[in-house]
Amino acid sequence: MKRYANDGWSEVVKNWARTLGPEGLAQLPASFRALMVREFVRLNPSASNFLSMAAECFKAGMLWPAYAAASTAHEMGDADAHLILREVLRPPPPQMATVEITTACNLRCPHCALQHTPEDFPTRQMMSLADFRRVWSAIGLPSTLVVVGQGETLLHPHWREIVAHARMNGARTALVDTNGSFPMDADALVESGLTRIIFSIDGVDQASYERYRVGGDFALALGNLRATVAAARRIGPSAPQIGWKFIMFRHLEHRRAEAAALAKDIGVHILFEPPTVKGARTPAEAAEWIPDDPRYHRGEFWARGRLYPAARRTYPHCTVPLTQVDVLVDGSVKFCCAASRSVSIGNAITAEDFIADCWHSDAAVELRRLALEDRRTAPACDGCSMAFAHHGSYLAGTPWADADEDPWSVPADERVSIVDLLRRYKT
Repeated sequence: MKRYANDGWSEVVKNWARTLGPEGLAQLPASFRALMVREFVRLNPSASNFLSMAAECFKAGMLWPAYAAASTAHEMGDADAHLILREVLRPPPPQMATVEITTACNLRCPHCALQHTPEDFPTRQMMSLADFRRVWSAIGLPSTLVVVGQGETLLHPHWREIVAHARMNGARTALVDTNGSFPMDADALVESGLTRIIFSIDGVDQASYERYRVGGDFALALGNLRATVAAARRIGPSAPQIGWKFIMFRHLEHRRAEAAALAKDIGVHILFEPPTVKGARTPAEAAEWIPDDPRYHRGEFWARGRLYPAARRTYPHCTVPLTQVDVLVDGSVKFCCAASRSVSIGNAITAEDFIADCWHSDAAVELRRLALEDRRTAPACDGCSMAFAHHGSYLAGTPWADADEDPWSVPADERVSIVDLLRRYKT
């Protein structure tokens, strides 16, 4: 372990500790105390110091630094480090829950899983209010609810009661993403208890909008967005935040300025996002949707009949499994929206004890460990554009290695880059 040379800063940290004394240090906020210990350890690395850092970070709820420090102490020969590692891999109940309350939708978007993998959705389901209450209680009353899934959340007949129940039982924030292309009461929407409402509208007129939002009504969706922004203004500071999500498909690339002008006129922030073209079956189909601008390239290359996601971050560690959970309409539990529906750590509706049977199960602990060490080896991260493995075997060495064909062990000579794909197939 390389020793840092900045002994001057090390003395400053030591002097802080001497001046404050044990009682003074104990009175500091846990997070600040942990940061002091981290800085001291950075300058004075040793197994015992790393273990102290791990303990302070764990007490402060800083789980990833605690795991990293305990791993380092363990590698340096401290036998007690495994105790902290064990605790981090079995964290407190999740702080954030994404709950899919329906798979019913009024649109037929071609790259939505409802359309390109219909076998996963034999029926359009609705989670009952009773089941949601059971789920919410079982997962420990998280502080954040995200009601998003493959369906249109606001078509659920009891979505208001679901949001209200969560807000009255632990949730300080509640977020929803809607296509907005159906009659809605803007005043009721902003008064529902939601703290953030995102409208997904990709287009600037009916022709450009319906190419992807098949079956949608642009004027209705935009009118609902405008009415919701106006209703939020009437409420004032306590109103939910309203946003406009605009997926930048190829046919919309030259309409960006028009969309920005529309957003300015309405008075709403617009976020332009890269497209996911999972429904494309050929390179030509993929190129039909992917824009030229590399800022909106979510994919890395085309191979074996699919588009492989890009590594938007090179940082290999993912802390999502420490604090977040994703519950599907049937109660199946996974760690985040990018994880395959088939990689489940249990069922929040049927589990007798969610923490023991799901959150702290052997499968959850192993997936959590893989994601923390290197998410490119975690099967739960399949499809995440943040976790693309550039080389090697994606599932090698995991319990799921033989479950399916490894999608990541693609030889370089089989790959077609996005730039080349657009050059060959764009019209």
